[in-house]
Amino acid sequence: AMLYKAKGVYHISGKDIELSYNGKEGLYLVPGDATLERIKINKNGGHGLFGYGVIKINGTENQIRENQGSGIAGGGGEFSIDGAEIVKNKGAGLLSSSSNISINVNGTTPINPNYVTRIDSNGSGIFAKLVDISGYNLSVSNNGYQNENISPFAAILGNKLTLENVKVVNNKSEGIHG
Repeated sequence: AMLYKAKGVYHISGKDIELSYNGKEGLYLVPGDATLERIKINKNGGHGLFGYGVIKINGTENQIRENQGSGIAGGGGEFSIDGAEIVKNKGAGLLSSSSNISINVNGTTPINPNYVTRIDSNGSGIFAKLVDISGYNLSVSNNGYQNENISPFAAILGNKLTLENVKVVNNKSEGIHG
């Protein structure tokens, strides 16, 4: 992995990275941009990945699991995820205050047509009330049951939703809330 700072912004890029069992976030970038591939961000005391900037997760061999906060959280840029298993996090699978989210899609073109990104069994699915969400081949299921201390939000909550081949099933609250 390579980490550097330019003009006050942290940048990290790397492959085959594990960030697990940390007391707080697995990866904390404020402000910061990340380009990652083949990552495992599991069982951290806070969010798996927290960033204000552009977060790109390439490839399909990515796990963000069982973190005490959200799987990926932040804002101020863009979240672009080719493919991942984002499961069993106490907070949302994806939590964004101001970053648009694209999952397995570049514009309107699918990146990995045969891969299904899973956002399953989190405190809530995708919570991004003020941002746009686009996704292809996405499973958002069984969310809202992980954290009994919070009321679950919709499985997918966003401003403008562009979704194709998406399965939203067995969530504790609404499936999709626009």
